[in-house]
Amino acid sequence: MKLNLINRVTVKCGDEIRITHNAMNDVFSMIGACAYGDYLAVGGGAGGDDGKTVTPIVTLKTSVGDKNLATDRGYLFVRYEAVATDSDISAGTSISEIGLCATAGGTLADYASFDPVVKKSGENLYFSVEVRLNYTAGGSTVFCGGNNQFVASLLGLRKLSTVFHVAGGSNFHPNVPFARSGSNVSYRTAVTPTITTDSITFDGIINAGVYEALVLMDGIPVLRDYHGTETSNNVTRTVGAAHCCDVIGMYEWVGSVTSGGSPVSGYEVRPYCEKMTGDGVNILPYRIAKNAYFLGEPSGSYFAVVSDHEIVVYVVRDTVSTLYYKIPRGSGDPCLCTDGSIFTADGNSVVRFSPTDGAVSKTEYVRGAAVKNVHAVLGEGTLVAFAEGGDYVCVKIDGNGVTELKRISSVPSDFYAWRLNNRFLGYICKSSGVALCYGANGDYAAATTVLTSLLADKYEILKIGDEWLWVHDTSVSQKYAVCPFCDVLHSTLNADEIAFSNAYTVRSENGAVFRVTTYYNTRGIEKTMQFAGTVPQPTSVVQVGSYILFTDGSGEVWCRFMSRRGYRLYFPYLNKSTSVTIQTAMLKNPNVSGSGTRICFTIRRNV
Repeated sequence: MKLNLINRVTVKCGDEIRITHNAMNDVFSMIGACAYGDYLAVGGGAGGDDGKTVTPIVTLKTSVGDKNLATDRGYLFVRYEAVATDSDISAGTSISEIGLCATAGGTLADYASFDPVVKKSGENLYFSVEVRLNYTAGGSTVFCGGNNQFVASLLGLRKLSTVFHVAGGSNFHPNVPFARSGSNVSYRTAVTPTITTDSITFDGIINAGVYEALVLMDGIPVLRDYHGTETSNNVTRTVGAAHCCDVIGMYEWVGSVTSGGSPVSGYEVRPYCEKMTGDGVNILPYRIAKNAYFLGEPSGSYFAVVSDHEIVVYVVRDTVSTLYYKIPRGSGDPCLCTDGSIFTADGNSVVRFSPTDGAVSKTEYVRGAAVKNVHAVLGEGTLVAFAEGGDYVCVKIDGNGVTELKRISSVPSDFYAWRLNNRFLGYICKSSGVALCYGANGDYAAATTVLTSLLADKYEILKIGDEWLWVHDTSVSQKYAVCPFCDVLHSTLNADEIAFSNAYTVRSENGAVFRVTTYYNTRGIEKTMQFAGTVPQPTSVVQVGSYILFTDGSGEVWCRFMSRRGYRLYFPYLNKSTSVTIQTAMLKNPNVSGSGTRICFTIRRNV
């Protein structure tokens, strides 16, 4: 990592103003002993013999006018301010130079000269020195976000700590600035920084392989690097009873899949996540409207905030969410799709809003009766299901053409219909004794079998959403979270309330979230992810990329990052026990040796 320390100096007395810029002196050698921004030396000379020394008039105690120590909130700076009154500097005195220092008469951290300003009687002199830290990452090294105390030392706010560690962590978040806490740190080694006039180095050995490398100052991460050497390879897996297989490890991407030498299509690749943490980028760092709720889609690339008056759609790329478009709320409940479009209802019409080149087009498909409860999948052609009057209808849309594929007349009040993922729609009705999971290429037999089993008298359906049903088995007084794509029904942790988002379930008890789970093996046994911090029982949740957002209806938003450790592949059209070969790329740590992993961070100053 390379950095520059630059300052901007402003001196004002009455209507006279002087502004100048200059570089810093040798502050690396100072910060181990002092906070170089505590005082301001004011002089009337021209830099002395070395061009860096004031001819002293007065030394003033500084105050901090403004600052930012968090790389995730903008550029890094501290603005030091000082005021000289008539009692500090006599009227008629000419001021032409200043410099920051730790004590009166101490070594100057910087030096600025300017055209003389004459102190006027009754007019205070105002001084401002803004020290800015500009840096360029070396490799993938970044300053950790939040209140970074190492940055505070570099900017002169505090003496550098004597307690440092190099460490290995297990938060596999992309390497962008975020506030990294001291949690999920697996190994650490105490180090003493090596400081020269133009560099600071932290160097130590960790007795383990390290993907997330950290520098800790007083136990809190201040520098971070997430690294590894990417190597391509093929892995062989067997499709399990849940029509999936896992590729678990430091895999970065999944490419083509073959079976028996032939390409496999129609599968989905999803992240395999093992833990959650509040350490990560908050991709929606502000409140939403009161009583607004989140709306997601199966890919996790888009999400929407739905309020009483409008629907705001965001697109998520890596760790950044960007406003995509807005539309009026309307009267129907919207369905967000994997291309960022929205299907909804308006009177007797199915309505589609499609964003293109910054504009949003509206298409209406007029039906024969009032439309509500619209759901759409795009994975294998555009299928749209909805209630039309008292009927359940599914149509295929191809351009402007609409073909009716399915109609169930006069459905009872306990008829539940929803979108399971981007390929399949489903419905279940206990009073009619019907259940089905289907897509554009036909019925999904295995999932239909699971849904049909829930028609048994002992099951009470409590809630439906995304890939899940929450049911009550009255025969044993046990609640189940059932995924139709998993052949095994199993008991789950009881909860007061449950929310769904794609492959994840969020359980709440006693007014707060206590578990976030997903399936992780072919036997239908849940993976419970560690949950950090306190989040109130949510009114809605949404999975976007590697994050889950929660809101409780108050407008407050909580964000949690899910640390990925590979991928899960779903094969809805392959039989159990089918062998597949998966093209992958895996991160391998290049530094591991018999003695462990050497971690070395070097901060270099451009001078």
